Amino acid sequence: MTNIDFTPTAYTVENPGNGKPCRYDGNDFRQADGKQEYRRLTESYPNMARFVVPDHFVQEYCRSFDASCWSGSGGRNVDSVRIFTQLAETGLGQARFS
Repeated sequence: MTNIDFTPTAYTVENPGNGKPCRYDGNDFRQADGKQEYRRLTESYPNMARFVVPDHFVQEYCRSFDASCWSGSGGRNVDSVRIFTQLAETGLGQARFS
């Protein structure tokens, strides 16, 4: 298994509670779950992983988890594959036109 760099970036997401920009920093279960899910997805989709920044995925995963909790489902509706493919699509577009 390769060592994945989860170094924080300036990437922020919208807080599902108040709509303000935020970052999910600190070591909590959401970040640990997001990192584990990122590792799993990089093994399943190795070519797309080149276009996804690990920290961006973890931030979006945490935002989706919180939004799911705010909606009452308790964090069970996190669609990690959708998040991963959207970030890969964005990364591919930036790589193609830069």
